Amino acid sequence: MTSLVVREQVSLESLHTFASLGQAQKLVELTAVDQLEQITAQWAAWPQPIWVLGSGSNIVFAGDFPGTLILNLLKGRDCLSENTTQNTAIWRVSAGECWHDWVAASVQAGWSGLENLALIPGTVGAAPIQNIGAYGVELAEACVGVTAWHMPSGQMRYFDRAACAFSYRDSFFKQPDERHQWVIVSVDFQLSRTFQPKLHYPALHDYPEPLTDAKSVFDAVCQIRQSKLPDPAVLPNAGSFFKNPIVEKAFAAQLHQVLPELPVYSINTAQASPDGVETGPVEPVKLSAAFLIEQAGLKGLNWHEVGVYAQHALVLVRHQPGPGRAVLDLAHHIQEVVAARFGVNLAPEPEIWPLQP
Repeated sequence: MTSLVVREQVSLESLHTFASLGQAQKLVELTAVDQLEQITAQWAAWPQPIWVLGSGSNIVFAGDFPGTLILNLLKGRDCLSENTTQNTAIWRVSAGECWHDWVAASVQAGWSGLENLALIPGTVGAAPIQNIGAYGVELAEACVGVTAWHMPSGQMRYFDRAACAFSYRDSFFKQPDERHQWVIVSVDFQLSRTFQPKLHYPALHDYPEPLTDAKSVFDAVCQIRQSKLPDPAVLPNAGSFFKNPIVEKAFAAQLHQVLPELPVYSINTAQASPDGVETGPVEPVKLSAAFLIEQAGLKGLNWHEVGVYAQHALVLVRHQPGPGRAVLDLAHHIQEVVAARFGVNLAPEPEIWPLQP
């Protein structure tokens, strides 16, 4: 059995992409599946709370972390089965693998299904927790199962797609009673050799070059993201800071009269309707948080050592080293302004410590 590497009083700055200053009381490095039993054996004795961390691309530390961080470094990619008749395969990928590297490898090997999700920062294990999505595609469409270890009881469990309870930026693993109880060990994907284009998202639908295979979509998504979003290694950030708010269709119609160009999306397809309002039989719809923030005049706002990215209003960035409290202050300011102007409440997408009410 491989021994766990355990460190005390570890700097948080390099453990999350927002690079806020602070310390974690304890850091545990998980590098092998056989170490999971050691985690369970020590779980009750370690400083609480206990959080599992990937690359820290969807978390904001607004202060010192008084508990234990488990850094998930599990590696490996395996093809479990291939159906030559249907040109599909099931791949199992370990939780500590870099998400973008896995997407790039799958596309390079001729598989389709993940190309719209290119260049999303983070690890494979973090992806199902919030059901990551981009450019009209969500992880749930390709994910067929998740293997996870329940830390308190020491039980390994396999969750099929239904058991994962995926919804918009949500899953079973994100529920209050389950979050931080599980270590995701691996994620199973069903991919296809047959390209099935999903180009309804405006940025892809209007792309100036033909998108005829998974590689061309992958390249287009990378180009679009790099033109709009900052590299966390250069300008610290946690990606999209707010979820696109879900509202009733009637409210969206009222708001659309005030903001005629407001993008409105169907929850099922993430596809904007021609008039921005009629989105099918589902009553709740999604609004563009970035559009609302920009219309509130907050795009490019500088707030002490942090700010709203000048090229994408949904991204908060860190301009100078400092504590995470400034990030929360800026986020609260944005929420207050958008609520006052448009009557829409914005919810943060990253997890925040200390926990927010």
